[in-house]
Amino acid sequence: MFVVCDICQVNISTAQEYDRHMCGKRHQARLKSYEERKKQSNCSVFVKGFPPGTKDIELENYFSYFGKVKHVFFDKQHNKVKGRSFAIIEYEAPNSAQIALSYKSHVLNSEHLIVRPRDFKELQTTPYFPWQKEKERQQLPWSNYEEPNQIGAFGQQRQQFNMGRGHFGNKGRGQYGNMGPGQYGNMGPGQYGNMGPRQYGNVGQGQYGNMGQAQYGNMQQGQYGNMGDPYGEDMGFGNQGYMSFYGEGEEQTQEEIAKRKKDIEKQKIQKLQKERAKKEEEEQLPITLEELNQYMQQKMVIGISNQMNTMIELLQVTPEELQQRYTICKTLEDALSPFFPGVAINQFGSSVNGFGIRGCDMDVYLDLSKIGIPCRSAKIQLPYHRDIRSVKKNAGPFNQEEVDSMSNYDKVKLISRILIEHAPSCHNTLTVPSNRCPLIRFQHEVSGIKCDLSVNNKLALQNTRLLQTYSLFDQRVKPLIYAVRYWAKVKGLAGNPKAGNQLSNYALTWMVLYYLMNTKPSLVPTVEYLASLCGNDRTWIDCWDCSFVAAQMIPSSKNIQTTEELLHGFFSYYGSFDFRASCICVRTGLIIPVAKMVLDKTMKVGVVNIQDPFVLNHNITLNVNDKMASKISQELKIAETKSKTWFDVKFAETKSITDIFNDIVPEGLNLDAVNKTVDASGLVLGKYQFLVPMKTQNMTPIKLRELEEEGDIYLGWCKRMVKFIYGLIERVLMFDCEIRTTNLPEEFHKKTRTYDHSKKVKLATTGVKRGPDSTDEVTNAKKSKTEENKVIEDKKPSANSENTEEQKNKNPQCQVDARKEDSEVPMETSGAEGKVPEGPVDPFDAEIDFSKNEIFLDMDVLVFLRIWAERKKIGNKLKERGFQESIELEQTISETLYYDYLKPSRRPILEFRLIIRSDVKPGMASSLLVEAISRPGMKEYDAVFHFVKKFVLKAVEKWF
Repeated sequence: MFVVCDICQVNISTAQEYDRHMCGKRHQARLKSYEERKKQSNCSVFVKGFPPGTKDIELENYFSYFGKVKHVFFDKQHNKVKGRSFAIIEYEAPNSAQIALSYKSHVLNSEHLIVRPRDFKELQTTPYFPWQKEKERQQLPWSNYEEPNQIGAFGQQRQQFNMGRGHFGNKGRGQYGNMGPGQYGNMGPGQYGNMGPRQYGNVGQGQYGNMGQAQYGNMQQGQYGNMGDPYGEDMGFGNQGYMSFYGEGEEQTQEEIAKRKKDIEKQKIQKLQKERAKKEEEEQLPITLEELNQYMQQKMVIGISNQMNTMIELLQVTPEELQQRYTICKTLEDALSPFFPGVAINQFGSSVNGFGIRGCDMDVYLDLSKIGIPCRSAKIQLPYHRDIRSVKKNAGPFNQEEVDSMSNYDKVKLISRILIEHAPSCHNTLTVPSNRCPLIRFQHEVSGIKCDLSVNNKLALQNTRLLQTYSLFDQRVKPLIYAVRYWAKVKGLAGNPKAGNQLSNYALTWMVLYYLMNTKPSLVPTVEYLASLCGNDRTWIDCWDCSFVAAQMIPSSKNIQTTEELLHGFFSYYGSFDFRASCICVRTGLIIPVAKMVLDKTMKVGVVNIQDPFVLNHNITLNVNDKMASKISQELKIAETKSKTWFDVKFAETKSITDIFNDIVPEGLNLDAVNKTVDASGLVLGKYQFLVPMKTQNMTPIKLRELEEEGDIYLGWCKRMVKFIYGLIERVLMFDCEIRTTNLPEEFHKKTRTYDHSKKVKLATTGVKRGPDSTDEVTNAKKSKTEENKVIEDKKPSANSENTEEQKNKNPQCQVDARKEDSEVPMETSGAEGKVPEGPVDPFDAEIDFSKNEIFLDMDVLVFLRIWAERKKIGNKLKERGFQESIELEQTISETLYYDYLKPSRRPILEFRLIIRSDVKPGMASSLLVEAISRPGMKEYDAVFHFVKKFVLKAVEKWF
């Protein structure tokens, strides 16, 4: 049998699926949304009958007599003649709504108002059997209670009824159910439930609960709670846990208790989710790396190409497995034919497209578009269908009109229940709701094969046929895809993601085919070329052109590369590929800039972008995040370096396909260079360098349009980003910046502070105004005390200390930067003729060639104050006073540190050179390389650089 989750509208048939569903992100998010809507409904009233033209301020003023009004919502359909038809008044507290409802006569503008409670559809927050409702359960006495066996939602033991459907059933949610929310349920919120929030719950909120929130809770601050012990036991809360019952300490409010309980529940859910994800990642490969290596040695398979062909034999789906998959299709047909006569069972995906790996999931498509005449006259009773509104009868079979009138999700729900009742070999049946393609997931009992069943997926079926065409077109395609898929599986880059961040096998296959489209000459044709060979005989599915010809009708390729060369070429091609700025279009075989995709609103873009060959608004790698994209790029670069050794003569006898699979470092491979972060241009970043890439996927089309109007999107972004970073360094962090050279106008690096000789910093423009009311008495006292400490004069004395001020003004050649003189590192002054002494060139003063950079900014930065100290602490205090997370808050923190808490040093704490330069790839991408240079001996330089790097990258991500 199965239980129904009202919150998610899904069926659950096993204990494993029950636990997974209840801890899943989707269920928790929808449950939270439902509780918020219910709370909002309890605080609202429905109002009707007010005169036309009534304003929301009038309704707000009238209903504010009953309590504080939070919002006034009018109906969305506005009639110009009759005006608004109804309104919702939402109060901040539910008792205000009750007071308004208790008042019998509401009159506004001489019209009597109709005021009633706001409609709200109640749902059960816990899953239930279809015939079972919470209100129908009987309350049984405590004397009949038996100690339940804690074995999960659907335990094997039964207490009274065979399947646990009664009030005492182990699998039910009744009064004494093991997991049920009944009065004495072991895990339920009943009166004496071990984990329920009732009177005696062990973990509940009850009066004597071990972890409850009430009078005698062991973990709480109740009257006799261990954690709030009035007799001085310091366990977590310690002496601060004394209750106000004895007149000492602080008492926890109900809001704090509820928040703490919510945090504990959230931590438990996160822990279960991590354990589940870890378990799913531990799926075994068809053949382990050790077994593969041993097999190659035993069979003495020599040569990378031969080893790749051998891998196909070891990895591909076996004939026995194909027979088992046929048996599953036959089982589905036997179970569904009495209800849907003439149903067609079609396999698609990896198991039939020519690239299937042993043990891969089975994808099944049910074609219900050609329902025939039933072969039997007797009607078969439908399983539970009362929640399926589109089904108007209680017995099958269905005709074509009835099937067409059902929504896809109703079809999926009904089919899943038919399989539960009439296909006992299909275990762990679960419906997966989706707007695009709802699924039914189950596992075949005999073979253990996992299946995904869909009812509206003709495009996937056509995609499978296209991949099958490519696998038959050239014999080199298949071994290449098998090798790449096995490599990605071993490295944890691809597989069956199930809403994870890994590449899907489907996406990885298209990455290989796209590479083969771009070899010289191309090994496989593009999808667009295959469609052109069809002429006017086109195949259209859901308004998309899905046409292509069979493999026998495609002209053969002129490419003569071996599979060994192609495999190395794959790693080499994608090792330096800019995934963030480029979109892979497998239909045309071209690269499309991500900025163009965003501007044209072609599809939703992400970190890695691969366009579907048929559905052009679908990004098949949208699930990949930044962390996984970086891992993919790094593993590709490592594999490229390893496979490169195959073409070296000295490795001819020892080379093997397993070189790219294992973690052994080949001789001559410089892992230090490979493991460093590599940007789109292939630059290896140094210790004191970091990259600010242009993330087009995070930019709105409006901002891209503004950059496009400036002439060049990528060059305009560089200019704005340089201005933004300079503002962070000079204005927000309050560092003294002196420009050495730049090709930007002054408006992009305008100073907002002037450092005077004997006075503090004068603010030219600031984001937050500071006044006498901005700090408390203690802060004002600190400010008055620190005002005595002045910043030293920014003067430039001559090399000879005996020169007077007048002589210095007359002889500027003798002047030396005071900032360099005050630094801890001794300066090398010029000789009598003004020449630099011979010796190694100091990188701090070295000349840098900016001819290859479209935008550059070179400046000296002086730090007079440890602006990074106590920053988080002061930020938290400002947030408590109402400040929101913003760049203005960061500036206020710096000013508070500068004026109120710390005092500036009389000489610079350190000095470093900051260089910002652009790297623009015309029409594709751009990025900024930020580099810091300091003289040796600067003690705090390392800490300051990492603070600046983290601060800049965080600010760019949040506020640019």
